[in-house]
Amino acid sequence: MLNSDWPREKWVVLDTNFLIDYYSKQESYAELLEQLRKNENTISSTELVRTEFIRSRTKDVVRSKSAFFNKIVESLLPLDKEIHKLVQPTIETYGQDIEGVSLTDIYLACVIQRYRQVYLLTRDHHDFPTRLFDRTHVFLIELNKEIKTYALYQYRKPEEKKIDAEIEEIPF
Repeated sequence: MLNSDWPREKWVVLDTNFLIDYYSKQESYAELLEQLRKNENTISSTELVRTEFIRSRTKDVVRSKSAFFNKIVESLLPLDKEIHKLVQPTIETYGQDIEGVSLTDIYLACVIQRYRQVYLLTRDHHDFPTRLFDRTHVFLIELNKEIKTYALYQYRKPEEKKIDAEIEEIPF
């Protein structure tokens, strides 16, 4: 499923859709995370994704999803003031492509702009347009009656200007 040209020693941020899919079909997704970990990547996410993922109708499901999240995700990336500063410029840069993009996905776009060593793992391809983001790796998860397409995305740094909030290290 993964090969040697995939990222090594990076941070892979999980989007909500991946967590929902993994939670419902764990046997189909376990190999992917195992391979990412074998490449010494840190599996991470954000508090917004965690909240979106665990939101459920019953206390038992909330607790089950929370335990699952804590088992899978090694670290939560902070949504610091520098990320908040990127929200408005990101929305402006998206332009027409912002239609239908959730608040969580806007913040994920800001996270992968801020931290250059971070990749986003998602199947929401329409929420991360390739004019702004590089789709670095595409792969399939084959299920009994369908095939789901996921990708790793990184922010495509504009040639003409540098984002001031960009940093090389995660601040913790």
